[in-house]
Amino acid sequence: MARPSTRRALWIWYRGDPFGGFQVQPGRPTVQQTLFPALDWLGLRSFVPAGRTDRGVHARMQVVSVRAPAELANEEIERALSAELP
Repeated sequence: MARPSTRRALWIWYRGDPFGGFQVQPGRPTVQQTLFPALDWLGLRSFVPAGRTDRGVHARMQVVSVRAPAELANEEIERALSAELP
């Protein structure tokens, strides 16, 4: 039986200078490529952005939706992502 999960909204901030935009693009680093390993480490393999940015664009309070195990506290997600992301 599958573990119960809930849909969570992650609010992310980033400076866009080092990124080629949000969505994966061959040959350049992107926000999605940076975010995925950190989320995958938590077991959050499926995420959907509420929008995306172009190359060099900064974001403040961009929403990314994830499905997380119900027992995983929001504070645990925040601590783990803060530790894993630049």
